[in-house]
Amino acid sequence: MEARSTDRLVVKDYPLTLWVIGAALIVGGLLWILGFLALQPGGFWPAGRELARPGSLLNMILSGGFWPGAVMFLIGAPMALLSSALTITADRLRGTLTLQYRSPVLASVKELPLTEIASVEVDRSSNTRSGRSSTSYRVILALASGGQVPLRSYYSSGYAAKERIARQLREFLGVTGLNMRPVTAPQAMRQVITPTFTLVQEGTTEDVAWRLENAYFGGVPVSRWFSANVRLPDSFLCLMQRPPDPKAAQGGGGLAGRVSQLLYRQVLSMYGIDPGRLPGFDTAGPVEGLDPRLAPTFVSLTNNQSVAWQCLNPWVIAPLAQWVDDHPMKTIQGAREAGQLIVLFSPEGLSATWLNAVAPEQQETITRLGVDLARAQGAAGTA
Repeated sequence: MEARSTDRLVVKDYPLTLWVIGAALIVGGLLWILGFLALQPGGFWPAGRELARPGSLLNMILSGGFWPGAVMFLIGAPMALLSSALTITADRLRGTLTLQYRSPVLASVKELPLTEIASVEVDRSSNTRSGRSSTSYRVILALASGGQVPLRSYYSSGYAAKERIARQLREFLGVTGLNMRPVTAPQAMRQVITPTFTLVQEGTTEDVAWRLENAYFGGVPVSRWFSANVRLPDSFLCLMQRPPDPKAAQGGGGLAGRVSQLLYRQVLSMYGIDPGRLPGFDTAGPVEGLDPRLAPTFVSLTNNQSVAWQCLNPWVIAPLAQWVDDHPMKTIQGAREAGQLIVLFSPEGLSATWLNAVAPEQQETITRLGVDLARAQGAAGTA
């Protein structure tokens, strides 16, 4: 079972086989024990002793005594009561992957930073008995440190179901399989899949030349409006839309100061932005004193505070604030709705990128936003 939005993936895994087998053993064990007790001298079902006369099928079944039923029950009870349903939640905004285990009697939670996950693999274990071999599987997270975190402590049959979970996580996290080889953080980053954009439309509006492009990241469409009319020599400013956070209104970008550079690299790469081409990226930080109209709904990152303040003039803030009002981030994004918006001013140009394919009726809207941002820099006709 899967629930997906642009920034959050929830996958649920139920140990149905263990639950069914465990419940069957519990019921079978209880029936065995009750049957054995009922047919004993002085038992609560005297008439049943006739059914258990020597040589009868019931007598043969119960000839093993009380213990076979007890063993069945003792094996089935842990299987049914301790086998946990697993909920996997990957959240880009929080930068975490959460594993929540819940059984009828136990519950536990494990949380990992997304930056630590280098690959998602289906591990296998093979056994040979009496000349016959069998293979069982489990999903494992390979960490950038070289360690491993299995989603389940045990192996079980059913490769297809486990590969489906692994594939969903790979696509959402933007990592690939590394065949369980230990990796370093730089090696993990090279596994991030940066989409390649193809041209959808191009034109010139109010002397601003632009092009509209799209790409796919793990099967998720990514769209980008780009203009080379605006360039920041040796500087960059990135604004990343997020769900409203009133507490950030006084904090100048809030989340940016708490998110690692590695996570920024992953998110930006997913949007087709190469952090390696952004000057001073490794030492960049949030915009100080970000305008209150943007702070609750945008994360900011820049390598030059003074340039960022110059870019964020009233003619930039107004259309961005209007965009957030018209296109707020939602937990579940519709197929024809613009997803999370990332605006980037860089030495190469100005881009506005978002998850989801741009619908025909949205092309004018996104072009209007891009042109307004470009003209706010006095850049018309300077490409």
